[in-house]
Parts: sequence; structure tokens; C-alpha cells
Amino acid sequence: MNTSTWVRRSTFALAGTMLALGAVTTVAHAAPGQGGGLRPLIESGVITKAQADDLKEEIETVKEASEGITCSEARSTALATLVSRGVLTQSQADAIAAAKPAKPARQAPAAS
Repeated sequence: MNTSTWVRRSTFALAGTMLALGAVTTVAHAAPGQGGGLRPLIESGVITKAQADDLKEEIETVKEASEGITCSEARSTALATLVSRGVLTQSQADAIAAAKPAKPARQAPAAS
């Protein structure tokens, strides 16, 4: 690999990492109920509205096909599927996963 190819690839890798980190920072500053989730990723250009819609549709498809699957598992499966189809890059999937952390599991009420 010549030097210019290496520099170009390194630049793209760095740009992708910076974009993902910027998205995580943007989401971390979003107040609860005030645009958390995918909206900041769309607004910052990390993903498109169409990609967000594709993700939501894929999550629903996974949930319908798999009885008893958790939201977190459905989201992980949907992200992996969209990356394998080329709809999302791995960096975008990582940014989405960081932006929408898994909901804590509900605890059963204590017996009295």
C-alpha cells in the first residue's frame, strides 16, 4: 500500500470515528424527552431520516418474527441486519447503539 492510500484510509477512519464520537456527545447532552434517541443523529448528519425509518421498520420486523424478544435484542439484531445489507455502516450502527442504550430490565414487584 502506498503512502497516499494509507493516508486517505486513515483520514476516512478518523473522520468516521470523530463523527460517531460527535453523535454520542450530542446525544449525551439531550435532555430526557427532548430529542434523545435518533433525532440528534439525524440532525447531526450521522444517519439519514430514511436510515432511521429503516431501523424502526427492521426492529418491528424482528419483534414480530421472534416472540419474547427484548427491545434491546431486537435493536441489536436489526442493527446487525442493516449493516450486513449495507443500509448502515458499522460506525453508524455503533453511534445508534450508543445513542439508544438498552432499557434496564424491569424487576418483579417484591412479594409482601
